[in-house]
Amino acid sequence: MAGKEPQTLTMEINHRKVYFPEGVTVHRAAELNDVYIPSLCSHKDLSPFGGCRLCMVEIEGMRGYPLSCTTIAQKGMKVLTDTVMLRELRKETLKLILSEHPSSCLVCDEKIECQDYQATIRKAGVTTGCRFCPNDGQCELQDVVEKIGVTEIDYPILYHGYEPEHDDPFYDRDYNICILCGRCVRMCQEVRGTGVLAFTYRGPRAKIGPAFGRSHVEAGCEFCGACVDVCPTGALADKVSKWNGMPDGCQVSTCPFCPIGCQIELDHKNRRISKAKASLDPEVNDGQLCVKGRFCMPEVTHHFERAKNPMLQKGDYFREVSWQEALEKVAGEFKGIPPDEFVMLVSPDLTNESLFAAQKFVRDCLGSNAIDSSARLELGGGLDLWSKLFSLPISIKAIAKADVILAVGLDSRFNFSVVGTKVRRALDQGAKLVTIDPRDSNLARYTDDWLCPIPGQEAMLLKFFADRLAGKTTGLPAAAQEASVDIQTLEKALEIVSSGQALTVIIGPQVFHYTDTEALVESLMTLAALKNINFIPLYFGANARGALEMGVFPEIGPGGLPGQGRGLGFKDPVNSSKRPKVVYLVGDIPFFDRPDCDFLIVQDIYLPPFPVDAFLPASTFAETGGTLVNMEGRVQEVVQIEDLPEGEVTGFMRPDWLIFSDLANSLNCDSMKYKTSKDILKDIQKAVPGFPARIDRKPRRMNTIEHLEIGRSAGRITSEGDFLLVAEPGGYRHRGIDISSKVGGLGELALEEGFRMNPEDIDSLGIKNGDRLTLSIDNGRINATSAVKSDIESPRGVIYYTRPVVMGGLKHRWELWPLYNLKQNPIRVNASRATETKK
Repeated sequence: MAGKEPQTLTMEINHRKVYFPEGVTVHRAAELNDVYIPSLCSHKDLSPFGGCRLCMVEIEGMRGYPLSCTTIAQKGMKVLTDTVMLRELRKETLKLILSEHPSSCLVCDEKIECQDYQATIRKAGVTTGCRFCPNDGQCELQDVVEKIGVTEIDYPILYHGYEPEHDDPFYDRDYNICILCGRCVRMCQEVRGTGVLAFTYRGPRAKIGPAFGRSHVEAGCEFCGACVDVCPTGALADKVSKWNGMPDGCQVSTCPFCPIGCQIELDHKNRRISKAKASLDPEVNDGQLCVKGRFCMPEVTHHFERAKNPMLQKGDYFREVSWQEALEKVAGEFKGIPPDEFVMLVSPDLTNESLFAAQKFVRDCLGSNAIDSSARLELGGGLDLWSKLFSLPISIKAIAKADVILAVGLDSRFNFSVVGTKVRRALDQGAKLVTIDPRDSNLARYTDDWLCPIPGQEAMLLKFFADRLAGKTTGLPAAAQEASVDIQTLEKALEIVSSGQALTVIIGPQVFHYTDTEALVESLMTLAALKNINFIPLYFGANARGALEMGVFPEIGPGGLPGQGRGLGFKDPVNSSKRPKVVYLVGDIPFFDRPDCDFLIVQDIYLPPFPVDAFLPASTFAETGGTLVNMEGRVQEVVQIEDLPEGEVTGFMRPDWLIFSDLANSLNCDSMKYKTSKDILKDIQKAVPGFPARIDRKPRRMNTIEHLEIGRSAGRITSEGDFLLVAEPGGYRHRGIDISSKVGGLGELALEEGFRMNPEDIDSLGIKNGDRLTLSIDNGRINATSAVKSDIESPRGVIYYTRPVVMGGLKHRWELWPLYNLKQNPIRVNASRATETKK
């Protein structure tokens, strides 16, 4: 809930008058006025700790040497930060800290020469000095030692001899160089709200880690990397980038992995991305990221399977060719092709510039309307519904200021975890939380009231709340009975939701992907008519809203104008309802096998899992500039980090929009003579009402697309079986691949693999975790087999599986293909131990 702005006060620091907001510590007041006070445990986002004791100061009228990080600044205070006595006390205190830290390099007379000439010895399994540390040159402890001036250590040296920990997916831990500053513990508990990390043991045996000897995975770690980012030493280090050394530079860009649009700091070395960190952007993510944004970018961009050259099928061989030959071949296939014998599918992960260029190429150069996108599948419930949702007030920042939050079908541990941090911040300020979720989600553990309905009935409960807020007399007993929730729990939740003056409604992607959307649509339309409600509708596909605004659909043109003429769409090649001669896949791979066509073009960053006739290598987000539209309507910049010349080593990748422009030139089409992405942005501004002509991070409400009629699907469960099978949307897409196939840590977690069931249900079937399970639908008409995973968050009687939209990298999930085509979600199934087949 919003509070009043703090009053500005004055005090003296080192005989200089300074200004500071009421309520901050002396240390923070000094920071705000560019006065340096050494500290290793203090952090602006964390509570005072007083662990390192280096920030001691002298304050007139106070005895001793109080710690500036635990002392609240007061009006009229007179503070000294750098007296002779303070320098001596800090030096001795720092020596004590260094006596339990590998510190020989820090006080060595030859450390400068060593740093210049001993770089090749850095990659060591155990850190015994700065030259062997992944944080060398980027270490706060090094900086503090230099500024305080420690040149020797007079105390006995203790090396703990802990075994370095490499057993978790994304970062390594070496607690021999941990100084017990407690930053990671406080970040995990106070900002992220997960409480995974804690101090274990006491005294000289004190150490940091999950309680009870659990792994980070078992303890519920979100792998957000916030602990790594605040660590002042090299105790915590990214697995992928730990040995990259000092970056050459850092630029702020936009995360391309989901529609939240988090701002990220991209370190680069030798003109390549080396590391991603959260930017301290107050508008969206406020210094926080999820596992995808924090750890996955270098591997997705630089995986060894990256396809970097144009290729053509020539006889029995798929050969690398020049761009000129590839463009001529592809352009030749387009010449004279009838509009109804071609279709282009484009990814909602492309930039606005590439999406706009794609539809312009199809409509202006080919005279066709046959362009579509898997954004259609990501925006569950229909483009008509989302056109209305994007016209409503959406504010990620306002979540933290809500007094009541209603979260429906959201677990923010690995997806949308920034939204989870905003929810926890609101709770810290006194907000109430009501969750509607069949699963024991991470938000359900913080809630004031958890409603646990049957899967598929979440929207019915949302409709109940919406009707009551609108003044309708919906029966409470009937609603509780239909959703199978406790009537007293529902009544308490209604009291909480009705009390809100600043209500935020968060709807997870799962809710939009049920077959029955009637109650969901009605509840959203009812809530949309009310005031003072902040909507957070969540979906996958980083630029799915941009795809809607750019008009990459047969029925929708740029700015929401009706599509001119009928063209083939997404369902035609996917369902094989019509056979096009030419299929052009631009970062969209919704197939396990090659679609039925005469000529298949794929334009992507990786080769698809099936043979193609032409492959055009596209640039990644790091290799091309442009813009993305986040769910709030902010037009945010994707900064080009890597600008290497084309060559045999670096590759011959090009931005998607440039490939379209080159193809247009090969077809003698004069309407796409683009030289830079900024040229396209000018055309977008002309074609899309209200779209800015430059980077503009202010939230925008989209104009409702009036010619679309919001549909309502009232599909009911008609099948029979002992279990309810629920399809969850895949959350790790980027262009045509599932990034878990390229990111080692995600592959190790295997979050979306197989069937997930409650362990008691697994026991009841007489099988064990990891055994293979066969599901049967409609008396065996449809069967699918996969490994089963124990999931304590799943309710009894329910089986979950993931239904991805893009199939790149997921060939091993082919056995689940029969389930991906089911028309009903959820659906009743029977389950049994898989029968072993003889080889």
